[in-house]
Amino acid sequence: MDSEAALGPDVEWRRPAPLSDGWAAPGPGARILLVEDEPAWARILAEALAAGGHGVRSVRSAAAARAAVAADPPDLVVLDLTLPDEDGLVLCADLKAAVSVPVLICCQTQRRSDVVLGLRLGADDFVSRPCDLEELIERVGVLLRTRAPAPPGHVADADRLVLDRIQRRARLGGVAVPLTSGEYQLLAALAERPGQTIPRQELAATVFGQPESRRALDTLIWRVRAKLAALGPHTPRVATARGVGYRLVGAGG
Repeated sequence: MDSEAALGPDVEWRRPAPLSDGWAAPGPGARILLVEDEPAWARILAEALAAGGHGVRSVRSAAAARAAVAADPPDLVVLDLTLPDEDGLVLCADLKAAVSVPVLICCQTQRRSDVVLGLRLGADDFVSRPCDLEELIERVGVLLRTRAPAPPGHVADADRLVLDRIQRRARLGGVAVPLTSGEYQLLAALAERPGQTIPRQELAATVFGQPESRRALDTLIWRVRAKLAALGPHTPRVATARGVGYRLVGAGG
């Protein structure tokens, strides 16, 4: 029995379809795990992602999502928060701990706390449903592009911070900094221009693919600051230029 059949009856697999007008495929062959328990929405989202050039595995529960990730880790996860067997926020945190892949939360919610908590638990982006499908495809593309390897040997250095763009990992004074995909992208953007203030809109566009992600950017800044500070007092830090943006400075900056 192959891995797809072993996952059980609540798993559906949709192969990539030809691109439809207006949708770009950011990377051929991307494997996307869709965790959505509403059949109608699961079908709509799966067809949109497949039309964007991706292979989509659709599951309806947290248990099935865990089994799918264990059997064949995807390149990206699109996650609903309302699942029949578990809180989607708990699943989000567990998936981020288990595999190093972007997680995009796509759910119908009126609570801003869901957005903030989802990002704090490691989600790389958050889309409220109902959503524009073309925008969803573009956001997926941004997340997939942040995982693409940079040219060999391209390493940035800011104070004692070293970013390896091949492995997409950060080390500070020889100690690994545990970063999500979004956190790494933010830190890399700041480290490219150490000491220079980068406007908020530019940072948001770099990390999220849109300049309007104000609250999401605030949350990401908070998380990166906390992770740098946890490594000791003599480390680079993210400084605020009030009303303008942020910059990466040394411990004495």
